[in-house]
Amino acid sequence: HLMARTLRETARKNSAMIRNSMDVLMSLDETGRCIDVSPSAGNMFERHPNTLIGDPIASILLKKDAERFPAELTLAKTRSAHTFEMATSSLSTKLRSDATLINNDGIQPVDGVEVPVEAIEEKKIDLMWTVRWSEDSKQYFCVAHDISNRKKIELIRQEIVQMVSHDLRSPLTNLLNHQETLEETTLPKLNVEGQKYFEKSNRDIDKMLGLINDLLDFEKVKAGM
Repeated sequence: HLMARTLRETARKNSAMIRNSMDVLMSLDETGRCIDVSPSAGNMFERHPNTLIGDPIASILLKKDAERFPAELTLAKTRSAHTFEMATSSLSTKLRSDATLINNDGIQPVDGVEVPVEAIEEKKIDLMWTVRWSEDSKQYFCVAHDISNRKKIELIRQEIVQMVSHDLRSPLTNLLNHQETLEETTLPKLNVEGQKYFEKSNRDIDKMLGLINDLLDFEKVKAGM
């Protein structure tokens, strides 16, 4: 009886963990069709989890990713766990701010005028997949983790680096080149105070270029370049 209670309690805890997981947990057969999936798939894929059962999981991926999904599953058979990135997308709809959805046609009269539902832009969801093959059960066990926010942050960082490189470093480099030309032609004609200002501006430009180059070098290290 004690063992039975322990097994039931363990099963209950495992079930609660799966139900409340933010990541999507699923099992696939050898062809990549969904056998079982956690409830979190409803939020991530905006489809009821039951509608995924029996479908090829590749069908919910972006076309370019769906084409290579079988190859990634094959790789998973040769490793203890295989991790890769692939994306899916979801569509949702919204009403105009002055309308309320009340019928199946998605139309609500507003001041006597029918207002249609407006479809919002398709949303891309970047996912980190971890797949493990079980030879005993002949199934793939998968975890899909949403990394969309991380991808957005990476894109913003890349845009900042590009802005620093092109909009700051290039003008400063050009300015330094002009300073070097002036140093040969104009500096000797300046009085002592003018020469001090000129030398200070050179030091400030060098300092700014050094900081920018350090930032760009740091980004290269982070990117593994």
